[in-house]
Amino acid sequence: MREQSFVKVLLNRRTLLFGLAAALIAGPALAQSKPTVWIASGQTDGTYRKVYARNLEKRLRSFDVYHRKTSGSGENLELLAAGKADIAFVQADVFAARRKADPERFDSLRVLGKLGDECIFIAHRKTGPPQTLDDLTRPIEGRDPQIAIGPREGGMASSWTYLVSVEPGLANAKKVFDGDAVAMNQLAVGRFDAVAWVTDPSNFKHVLLKAVGGNPDLQLMDLTSSEMSPTLPDGTSVYTRRKVKAVDKWNARKVSTLCTTALVMAPAAANEELVTRVADLVALDRELLVPKR
Repeated sequence: MREQSFVKVLLNRRTLLFGLAAALIAGPALAQSKPTVWIASGQTDGTYRKVYARNLEKRLRSFDVYHRKTSGSGENLELLAAGKADIAFVQADVFAARRKADPERFDSLRVLGKLGDECIFIAHRKTGPPQTLDDLTRPIEGRDPQIAIGPREGGMASSWTYLVSVEPGLANAKKVFDGDAVAMNQLAVGRFDAVAWVTDPSNFKHVLLKAVGGNPDLQLMDLTSSEMSPTLPDGTSVYTRRKVKAVDKWNARKVSTLCTTALVMAPAAANEELVTRVADLVALDRELLVPKR
């Protein structure tokens, strides 16, 4: 019995010593742990995730950076407002629409800077209506036009809502929350009248842009409405008119379109060191985040 008690004492002391040693070793490491940052960007193969988020992470060495895969700008804003993201990339027009609809939730969000352009592309068949944006405001062959605009929380769905707010006739078009290559095939056979999306105009690898280039029956619509030039409350232009190359960078025609700006944003309660670091990067070293192509 005495031997067993002695062994127990030794084991207890050894456990205590190991515990003290572990605490001494872990103490400095815990004291030096980095703040955690969650970035809401977008889909894995999109510009927000592949370019902006990846480049930003490289410049945030003093933070532990994690990424939230999202459907795009709309979901990114929701994550910011809910306190589930520290940094997010958002289209300016999407922010304008959400801010107008629910200022109590979105007014406090902080714009840290502007990144690259995001342009609206609308594909349609070469023959028959619609040929213009105005054609989507009225019936086609006795029925409402149908346009596929991608996922509900994606950038194009929110952009379409804002376009409707400045050109109400577009509300007559039936929205379908679809937007992959299958939707483009359905456009070609008459299931949809148009397919719309938003992307960096230099992203020639975008699946829908490639799908248009690969189908001789499809083309991109010129967007020339003079009504679409609203601004954010701080004076930031929501849209600019541009002619951009489309379909293929080596053999591309130019299409007139509307482009908005990709914003980098943070919630009101964001870490001030993080806010300063990101704002400085955008203002002073923007090419590190948005490389020239």
